[in-house]
Amino acid sequence: DGYGNSRVVKISPDGRWLKTWGEFGKEPGQFNILHSIANDAKGNIYVADRTNRRIQVFDPNGGPVRIITIDVPYTKEPNVMLGAMPRQNSNALNVNGAPWAICISPGAHQYLFTSNSNGIGDFNNGEIYKMELDGTVVGKFGKAGKQLKEFATTHGIDCRNENQLLVGEVINWRMQRVTLKPGANFHRVPLAVASGDATVRVSPQTRVHPGEQVGLAIHPEHVHWFKASTGERWAA
Repeated sequence: DGYGNSRVVKISPDGRWLKTWGEFGKEPGQFNILHSIANDAKGNIYVADRTNRRIQVFDPNGGPVRIITIDVPYTKEPNVMLGAMPRQNSNALNVNGAPWAICISPGAHQYLFTSNSNGIGDFNNGEIYKMELDGTVVGKFGKAGKQLKEFATTHGIDCRNENQLLVGEVINWRMQRVTLKPGANFHRVPLAVASGDATVRVSPQTRVHPGEQVGLAIHPEHVHWFKASTGERWAA
């Protein structure tokens, strides 16, 4: 009940009202537009708290379990269709990491997928994240746009399994069937921020400055580090 009452309602299999929790706000257990919901094999409930830019996790009775936020930087050039170039915090619905749709794959090892989507008037961001259930980002794919493998306001995701997704898009008026290939290089996720006071030379051509974000990319044949800002890489 995301737009009217900012709450989660638990109903029995025969349609009887059991309980409810939540109210409008930004504190834990409060919501600002619940836009999607899913559950894992243990019955935990995952709520896409869209405008608060987070996924809240509850046990089957509404007890708090964890709060997941996605802080992977968006480093691509935004594909602006309408309006001005986006700014951080300029529109809570378009900010990087705001979940519009979520799903959880079946199987022994479940994954949480969420759309880092864009609003009706803007083509910003657009990726879909693959995560462990504890919120650890293990990969991302896609970008905003109208072509194949691009997404425009992803409004629903159906996880057939961990490598087969059905993705529904509002702006593009379509559904894409997405097949992920295990081991393929479809993501590079920043992992850490360089610390210290001095610039470090990590290869003959590459230097990492204090405060820069670096990540680790794992490929079938090799592993390498990379800089999130430029994509420069060096051997791990």
